[in-house]
Amino acid sequence: MQRACRYAQKTYRQEAGAMKLNEFPVFTVEEANYTLQNVIEITEETIAALEEAKERWSSLGIPGLRKYYPLEQLTEDDYLRIRWARHVVDHGAIPKGYFVVDFQSPDPETYYCWAYGEDAITHTHKVWESFNDRRRITRQNS
Repeated sequence: MQRACRYAQKTYRQEAGAMKLNEFPVFTVEEANYTLQNVIEITEETIAALEEAKERWSSLGIPGLRKYYPLEQLTEDDYLRIRWARHVVDHGAIPKGYFVVDFQSPDPETYYCWAYGEDAITHTHKVWESFNDRRRITRQNS
């Protein structure tokens, strides 16, 4: 667990600059679950910010009205999702879609997979597969 603790103290962007997909760190299930607690916190904060933004703008009664960040050329909800993805990468994980995250396992062909609402990493899939191909982690494939 010492390795996961070290990961929690530094961000990968600070250590490695812009990361390429094949440069993500390797996690054991235990390390991924340790790091996952930060990912869950970031995800819950982002979902709350998205809900707050939606309520704030919908209360004005104009359908589709959203805040726009001209320098980033993004709407507020897109900005929040991209910020979430960057924070996930900062923790060494791979963002996949809306609030789905993969962690590179010791097997270079396998990801540990997490989706919002799950409390722990309980699934894997091959790097060429998608969320729909997830398999429950067993002793044989952990």
